[in-house]
Amino acid sequence: IQHLSTPKRRRVFRHTGWIEHEGRDVFLYQGGAVGAAGLEVDLPPPLDRFVLPAETGDVKEAIRTSLRLLECAPLEVTAPLLASVYVAPVATVLNPDVTVWLHGASGSMKSTLSALAQGHFGDFDRKTLSATWTSTENALENRLFILKDVLSVIDDYAPQADVRAQRELDRRVQRVLRNVGNRAGRGRLTAELTQRPERPPRGFLLCNGEELPPGVSINARLV
Repeated sequence: IQHLSTPKRRRVFRHTGWIEHEGRDVFLYQGGAVGAAGLEVDLPPPLDRFVLPAETGDVKEAIRTSLRLLECAPLEVTAPLLASVYVAPVATVLNPDVTVWLHGASGSMKSTLSALAQGHFGDFDRKTLSATWTSTENALENRLFILKDVLSVIDDYAPQADVRAQRELDRRVQRVLRNVGNRAGRGRLTAELTQRPERPPRGFLLCNGEELPPGVSINARLV
């Protein structure tokens, strides 16, 4: 079968962000790349919402629309929010060790503001953000690794009625934020005691919640 076949080799990327392709820097997104044609990118749901337009439109109008994010709330809220949008595409160059955290009461439009920021990188609204704090630690670590050079959002840190559930949530938050602050993943071994590849965060993280996470050192990593 191998002798008679003429197989076609495919290279499918499973992450976003910058890569070097044929001597040029190109930016991967779901289904293609900015700066090159014919590249295949296949992201798992719900990350397949990171889709960019196939063609460049009116650049000046796009910039004006982006800057209107500053008008959606007081400047002390929207300035860090818009800054996070523009830090994200150069995250692997700058290695930012902070996280932007939108903190406010329920109904204060935190998820909507987060969606307006993440909408610079794809098709998002407040119900379709890239992750929530109800996800497992491994799932969040994997998504932050896949989402290279884009804005990742983890939505809805809310106090839990059950003490054990609150403790688990806080442990999850601390692990994720420490990984972001250290720009490193958790070291793990296989069943044969060999080192697994680390999966560090590779984009920029925006979180929101009704409260701030516990811990002085954790809050020192937040904007």
